[in-house]
Order: sequence, then C-alpha cells, then structure tokens
Amino acid sequence: MKYLLCHYIKECYHNKWIASVDGNISYKPANANFFYITPASLRKHEINNDDIVKMNINYNDKTIIKDTESNRTPSGEIDLHGKFMLDNNYYDKNVCIVHCHPPYMLAYIGMIKKNRELKTILSLFPELSIKVGDNVPYIEAKTPLLAEKTYEMMGDNEIVALKQHGIVAIGESFQRVMEIIETLEYYCKIALLE
Repeated sequence: MKYLLCHYIKECYHNKWIASVDGNISYKPANANFFYITPASLRKHEINNDDIVKMNINYNDKTIIKDTESNRTPSGEIDLHGKFMLDNNYYDKNVCIVHCHPPYMLAYIGMIKKNRELKTILSLFPELSIKVGDNVPYIEAKTPLLAEKTYEMMGDNEIVALKQHGIVAIGESFQRVMEIIETLEYYCKIALLE
C-alpha cells in the first residue's frame, strides 16, 4: 500500500501538478482503522516507502493519531485528509485522496482575479462524466476550517477546486482519481486556449 502513495505522488510531480515539496495524498483500505499519508516537507519525487506515515483512526472518539512506527511527520493537510477518513460512510470503502495544484485547472478557475467555478468546464464539454463540486472559497491552508469546508463542498462529488490553492480529488482507486485530474486538466487547457 505504501508503494501506491510513493508511485502516485511521484506521478503528480512528473505531471507538473505539484512542485517539489507540494501536494499530498492518502489511502485507507476498506474496513481499516488506519490510513497512510505522504509526509510533510520532503521532496515528493524522492519519497520511498519508509517515508509514508501511518495514521491510526479511532472511530469512537473521532480522532487520528500517528502510529508509533512512523518516523516522519504527516502532511500539513492532515486535517483535510482526516476529515474524510473519519467519516463512517467511507469505512467500508477504499479511500484515495489526492491534493495537488494542476496549473491549468487553477488558471481556469482564476487563481486570483477571476472567480470561475471548476464545474463550468462540464458545460463546455458535455461528454465529461465527472462529478465536480462547487469551489471551496479561499481559506488558509493546513487549517481545520479548510478541511471542514472542503469536506462540505465535496459531498458526493469526486473533485473540488480550492480557491487560490489547488484541488482535492477522491475515489475508491488511485487510477480513477488520477484519471479525473488528468482529464479535467486537459480540458481546462483546451478551454484556456480559446
């Protein structure tokens, strides 16, 4: 399982969806009381299995605690990932979350000046079958408030954009999550060429 996180965070880096120490991903197997997350402040293209952080989940008191065998600090966006992992609706499912900063999606929503909803790309390309939620307004990164609002805006969707920040995508497999990001990034690039 740790290999998956190493593989897909490196793919985010090679796709130029993150800079060297940006981005984070997590994975919880179905029916598990733990999840894995990428570490804070490490060059993502150099991460190996030993760097991945295991977080234990207590569903009774809704807390997550770093496993004693993990020697790294979890991503600063641990609250964001943890909010989804603590949801009982996800307990019996595999949960794969990718948070990155794809440049064309960010340009499409308008990083600073514009304020366009990411989901409007679906009206330009009706063949897309991706569930896109409303944009999350600007909220300081690495905060419980950002985690709460991202969780709220995600709802039953697969991806949301974070104003002046990035995107969060969720699914039951990394293949699906990466396909969502790659597809929307491609179509946002087309839209921006017009």
